[in-house]
Amino acid sequence: MNGQHNPILTIRSQFPMFFVDVEEEQYILDLSERIANLGNEAFFIWDSANGLRREGRPGVIPQTNRLFDALRYISKAPENGIYVLLSAQPYLGDPTVRHLTREISQGYHKTAKTLIFVNSSYEMPPELMHASGCVELSVYDVESVRAVLRGGGNQWALAQDASLRETRAAVDALTALLSDPKMSPRDGK
Repeated sequence: MNGQHNPILTIRSQFPMFFVDVEEEQYILDLSERIANLGNEAFFIWDSANGLRREGRPGVIPQTNRLFDALRYISKAPENGIYVLLSAQPYLGDPTVRHLTREISQGYHKTAKTLIFVNSSYEMPPELMHASGCVELSVYDVESVRAVLRGGGNQWALAQDASLRETRAAVDALTALLSDPKMSPRDGK
């Protein structure tokens, strides 16, 4: 999957992992935190210098400086969450890291754990391609967002054998939010 338009829609698409090529890490961190907040999910950040930490809580999770150890923690975590893994590319060559990453992605249907690998350039390991997407940061226009929301809602309803009611106010609010990637829920917009 290639998120050429709005990365929020792409990340919310229920792919278990994404590879994001971006020079500006802070943008994707802010965006990912916003997505986690919108979905009422836990938000974590990992880097090799600091280890894994949950945003909004003090300190880091002990003994998670190695990517394998952070992934082991993630695999056992009971809650849905978005996990941003910064500059993890050098560690993806390790077969145990790839195996654990694949295991987490295969368990997505039980506990929605989205792994977002952020680096300035990525070569995706072939065995992880089937369960991952790529995000290119650009924006949908308002009408495209409305179409995607309605189409995605209809697909979800069919897959869940359920009905979906939409209100104009909800569609308008989501459209406004999703068509402006720089807007934060904390901005009050």
